[in-house]
Amino acid sequence: MVTGREMRIPADMDHPHPAPDGLLASDYVIQSRERLIRSHQLARRQVQAEHRRQKEYYDKSTYGSPLEPGDRVWLRSDQADPGLPAKFHRAWRGQYEVCEVPSASTCSIRLLRDPNQRPFTVHFDRLKPDTTAAF
Repeated sequence: MVTGREMRIPADMDHPHPAPDGLLASDYVIQSRERLIRSHQLARRQVQAEHRRQKEYYDKSTYGSPLEPGDRVWLRSDQADPGLPAKFHRAWRGQYEVCEVPSASTCSIRLLRDPNQRPFTVHFDRLKPDTTAAF
C-alpha cells in the first residue's frame, strides 16, 4: 500500500491474481503497436499534404514571369542605403516599367520617372506588380 502496489504473499505465486483491467502484457504490446502504426500513418498523410501545399506555393513563385512589356512593377532592394539605419530601409522601390522579358525568369526594367534611364535586367522574383490605380 505504501508504494502503490498490492501486497503479495507466497500463495500468490501458486494462484496469481488477474491484472486489474484484465489486460495481459502481450495484449498491451499489440494495442500499443497498432496505435503507433495508426499515428505514424496519420503523420505521414499530414506530411504529404503539407508537402503538396508547400510545393504549389514554391512553384507559383519560381516558374515563369507573368509580366509583360509595359507593366508597372516595384523592385525589391535588399540593401539599405549607405548611412541609413536598417530599420528605416524601405524594401520596395518603384515604380518601374517592364521594357522587355528576355527569358521566363528575367525582366528588363527602367525607372518610370526617368524615361532616358538605361534599362537593367533583374530576376522576376525581385519584382512585384504595381496594383495602385493611379499610374
